[in-house]
Amino acid sequence: FASVRGAGADQSRFFLEASAWNLESAVGNFLDTVGTRANLATPSAEPASAFRGEESVQQVNAHVFAPGQPIQLVWTFVNVGPAPWPLDAALVHTEGDALGGNP
Repeated sequence: FASVRGAGADQSRFFLEASAWNLESAVGNFLDTVGTRANLATPSAEPASAFRGEESVQQVNAHVFAPGQPIQLVWTFVNVGPAPWPLDAALVHTEGDALGGNP
């Protein structure tokens, strides 16, 4: 409670006890009586990505490939957001033609 609205331990305990330790109710009671919405913590920033291009396209365009022949492309994405990407971030196909190949 104290970290959500920036209050001291005594004031936080008062509102939590008065609300039977229900956090949502305690925050609501605080905001209705002595607090303002300015006390609430803002959500953290989110990462964002930008596609910078296919670094190997010019090399691929210079060749003729047989059907079924593997082609290796290097794609570059960068984080252009204000927060770091999580460790489990992944590039996932969501629409358009399937690329095929091994997952």
